[in-house]
Amino acid sequence: MNHLLEQRLFSEISTLIEKAQGAVIAQANYALTRLFWRIGRRVNEGVLENRPADYGK
Repeated sequence: MNHLLEQRLFSEISTLIEKAQGAVIAQANYALTRLFWRIGRRVNEGVLENRPADYGK
């Protein structure tokens, strides 16, 4: 395999890896956002009984 083909192959593989990493990051961010939203909802229902929190009092 000549040097130019090796560089192109390496570049293509690098691009595939970078795209996969981006997809993993996006999925992790989505999962964390959903988790924290669900935790907040449960705290609101279970602890605050759907009342606003008393911040700053």
